[in-house]
Amino acid sequence: MSWVSLGTVQPGLEWQAVGGAYGILIDLETVLIRVTHTFTSAPRGTAYLRQFFVDENASFTFRSLYPSAEKKIFRISVPDELRSNGIARWEPQIRLRRFTRVPSSSDWQITLEARVP
Repeated sequence: MSWVSLGTVQPGLEWQAVGGAYGILIDLETVLIRVTHTFTSAPRGTAYLRQFFVDENASFTFRSLYPSAEKKIFRISVPDELRSNGIARWEPQIRLRRFTRVPSSSDWQITLEARVP
């Protein structure tokens, strides 16, 4: 198994699909996501990672992301209730917490990778 890059974003106040305008659709029951932060000086703030189900235009899981020099790994699963109803394709999206103030000069970037068989 190896890590595959899903993309890098600079968190803003709007949801951003990781991997570009159309994001990366994931259709796995469970996936490991590795989060890497890069910045010159650590910003004060929080970003969110959400599991967005494109076909349903709905989100399910939220994770808080704090600027850190350490990589973090999350296990994200599609709940059985959704999968049994044919809802399984999702994309990772990131945005700043609503009241987070990150200077416009901040170079904080978040990179997501997925562990694939």
